[in-house]
Amino acid sequence: MVVACQAFSAYYDLATGGVSTKRENAAFVGRLAADAFDRVTFQAVEFPVEPPKCGA
Repeated sequence: MVVACQAFSAYYDLATGGVSTKRENAAFVGRLAADAFDRVTFQAVEFPVEPPKCGA
């Protein structure tokens, strides 16, 4: 069994609500792999932290 885990933070949250396409695409690829292979599962994990912005 292979467990693919993708960690996310508030960095990819949009000011208008929702999340960026980069995050959506990462989760999509993980779900796609889990659907394609019987021995693969995918779990997205969200951490309630907001990392510092570049140059801060």
